[in-house]
Amino acid sequence: MRLLLVNPPLPSGLSSNFLLPPLGLAYLASVASSSGHEVSILDCPALGIEMDDLAGHVQPGGFDIIGLTGTFQQAKEVADAAQILGAKSKFLIAGGPYATSAPEDFFSRVSKVDLLVRGEAEDLLPELMSTLERGDDPSNLDGVALPNRPAAIRRPGPNPDRLPRPARWMLPWKNYRHPLAESKPIATMITSRGCSHACTFCDRSVTGNRWRAREPDDVVDEMLELVAAGYRQTIIYDDDFLADPERAAKICEGLCMAGSPISWSCEARPEKRDKALYKFLKRAGCRQIAFGVDAGTQTGLDELKKGLDVNEIEIEFRHAKESNLDILAYFIIGLESEPPLRLDCLKYALKLDPDFAQFSVLEAYPGSSLWRKWRGMERDVEQKAVLGPADLGPGRKNVYYPANVLKKALKRSYIGFYARPGYMLRRMAGVSSLVQLSGLVQAAERLASWSLGLK
Repeated sequence: MRLLLVNPPLPSGLSSNFLLPPLGLAYLASVASSSGHEVSILDCPALGIEMDDLAGHVQPGGFDIIGLTGTFQQAKEVADAAQILGAKSKFLIAGGPYATSAPEDFFSRVSKVDLLVRGEAEDLLPELMSTLERGDDPSNLDGVALPNRPAAIRRPGPNPDRLPRPARWMLPWKNYRHPLAESKPIATMITSRGCSHACTFCDRSVTGNRWRAREPDDVVDEMLELVAAGYRQTIIYDDDFLADPERAAKICEGLCMAGSPISWSCEARPEKRDKALYKFLKRAGCRQIAFGVDAGTQTGLDELKKGLDVNEIEIEFRHAKESNLDILAYFIIGLESEPPLRLDCLKYALKLDPDFAQFSVLEAYPGSSLWRKWRGMERDVEQKAVLGPADLGPGRKNVYYPANVLKKALKRSYIGFYARPGYMLRRMAGVSSLVQLSGLVQAAERLASWSLGLK
């Protein structure tokens, strides 16, 4: 069968210097292609395709199946794309975080979709395509939901070690960018799936709460393959790359034995690790680690059920700094226990002093425990979306505080962190390439424009 996988366009008029490949679609494309199907990927953001132009890029009858993906924040774009693509193929299917966590809401907004796949789809897609090709009923397959026939999320997910490499060759790989990248082209990787922690704001509905990791040798092999394919930098987007420190050390050992041939970054929880592990990361080519701090006080960490201690966080930041790793820290504004204008996150960010900080507004997503809590609450404030400089969707809504208060706190936090003369001088002195300089300048322009209300 002929399959087209579509990453829908960005919201109208929105551009970004943060544009990463849709790795989930690339995995699905690889699985379907390996099963003998004819597969293409249409990554609209990377190709600069806007919604008004989408119809012209997909010829009617050119595909048997069109598959859409999207997050909850992309609900409007997914619905608009489905309306355009509904008559372009025999079947229109959808998956991803939005379809998995909120199928009833999805079907109510996106009427053109024939079915949803709930959960990880690599094991299911070849069987689903064969079922549709035969004309059999797909609702008998685990994880497949129809408008009038709900289905549970498909569990367990596939063993990530048994998956083929994602079909990066189907993507416009030179078009991707990240404001903190020091070289191009960039790739993304996943070395594990699932997360066993219970943060209240996190939607784990797609990959679940069972951590499944790839073998270190397989991870190293893929990174070396990226080097051979021409990539200069890769971003590892595991929920916690350091979840198993021994495994992380083995990956570093393999990279060191290969000469640390590629620059890379990863994400991790700032919990107690051996200081030597951070030094090993650096020797293996890791240049940046992103820590999910998410709150500005111990009370806030407890509210989010982070399972972290402020003293422990500070020790991990110190260890990473002493290992000469750049640090990106994530913070969330709008917690019930942290009044926004008290600026707890900014104060803690200044104390931790990461190289970069990203501030976002707390919002509940379907599939998170916070979503279930908020659905039963009386709304004391009018919920208006607050769009931050790092947001690509319609913005974030919060039930605890008015939008104008959140926006003011968000602006004060970004300006308070980035507009320090000493910080700006230090950042410019640390620039190591024209790619990195360009990314930082574009990020600064976007932040300034957002702060002035121009975006």
